[in-house]
Amino acid sequence: MNRPTPSPPSCLPLTVFVQGGLLLTCLLTAGCSGESLDHPGGEDSSTQRKRELPRVRTESVQQREMRKVLITANAIESTLEVEVTPKLGGLVTEVLAEEGMSVNAGQALVVLDDRDASAAVEEARVTLREATETLPSLSLTVSERAESVQRALLTHSQAEGEVQRHEQTGLISKNELSKLRLARDQAKRDLVSARLAQQSAEHSRDTGGTAVEKARLNMERRELELSYTRITAPFAGVIAARTVRVGRNVGAAESLMTLTDPNHLRAVIYRPQRELSLFQGRADKLEITVLPDALPGESYVGRLTIVSPTIDAASGSIRLSIDLEQPTARDSRPQLLPGMLVRLHLVVDRHPQALVVRKRALRREGERRFLFVVREGLAQRVEVEEGFEEDLFVEVIPLGDSVLAAGEAVITVGNREIEPGTKVNIEEKEAEQDPSDPRDSSETASTKTNSDKES
Repeated sequence: MNRPTPSPPSCLPLTVFVQGGLLLTCLLTAGCSGESLDHPGGEDSSTQRKRELPRVRTESVQQREMRKVLITANAIESTLEVEVTPKLGGLVTEVLAEEGMSVNAGQALVVLDDRDASAAVEEARVTLREATETLPSLSLTVSERAESVQRALLTHSQAEGEVQRHEQTGLISKNELSKLRLARDQAKRDLVSARLAQQSAEHSRDTGGTAVEKARLNMERRELELSYTRITAPFAGVIAARTVRVGRNVGAAESLMTLTDPNHLRAVIYRPQRELSLFQGRADKLEITVLPDALPGESYVGRLTIVSPTIDAASGSIRLSIDLEQPTARDSRPQLLPGMLVRLHLVVDRHPQALVVRKRALRREGERRFLFVVREGLAQRVEVEEGFEEDLFVEVIPLGDSVLAAGEAVITVGNREIEPGTKVNIEEKEAEQDPSDPRDSSETASTKTNSDKES
């Protein structure tokens, strides 16, 4: 069987390919030119965005008091706190105070064995009594010796008179006159002896008086030693710690208890010596607020009492002592306690009419600080100097020819990218940004602007 012979494929004419290429070129050209049809002016979107005004937020410059506040922390201590120690060692027989107990000045806290001290007092009392009883007899002896002197003096005067009379008259023999002279000389010797005896008696009386004084002093010393067996509180306060136990032998100057006065508290702080002028002679002008960490929400008042007259050469610091207010019985606030950690806010200076702005309104370039103030719709640059700070606000002081007045609008958000003389679009203020938000204010403004465009 004869099979049909297949015919060869027909070739397309060249004109078909040329016409197809022209059609594809037209379609591509039309697709690329679609954007120009939507914007008949021929301008692209980036050019249009450049012509939009920068969006910013502003706040008014405030005029109010600003304070310079130094903040420091330290632990409270009592102005009166001592370690209770015995003057003499001994055996502890009684402990009369416990930790946390309030005691009065002179109240007994610990008692030591007093038997030896009591015996020593009795012995000293006996010695004093003996010396005192001897003193009257010595005084009597002095009186007797004085009488003897008077008698010897009278005898001597009489004998002297007899001799003188007979020497003048010559009525007796020389032998009798010699006897009278011998009697006169003997009376003189007796007078001298009587006087010596009187002086000896007076010396014995004086020695007896000295013995009485020594015996009295010895008894007082023994009584004082006996009093040392009762260890008392030197001032009114509270027992902060007790380490002594009954039956323990303690030595002299060994710590038995810690006594503190919770009603007179202070905080001792150290500040750099460059701040000395802020404190010297200005105790009445300082305002000190005390904030205890253990009592959140409570505040107390402090008063500067001591500025150290010297500067610590090692640290270059000055020592300040601040007495702390303790609430009265009518005050509902809790009592401060020794050892509490407190934060002290010291107001050392005030500017009553300061110009104040938010810290985020400041721009910094090296050591220079400046603001952007909106005047007649334009951002004007104002160079300033920083003053006192307070939380989110800072005092600003215009420099040179710069002018700034209370009530003027300063840019707080969106001030990072603008230049002096730029016309700006002021947005309405919305909800206040959280101060703890770490984002920069310019980033917040940029995010808000972009979201508006996308919507």
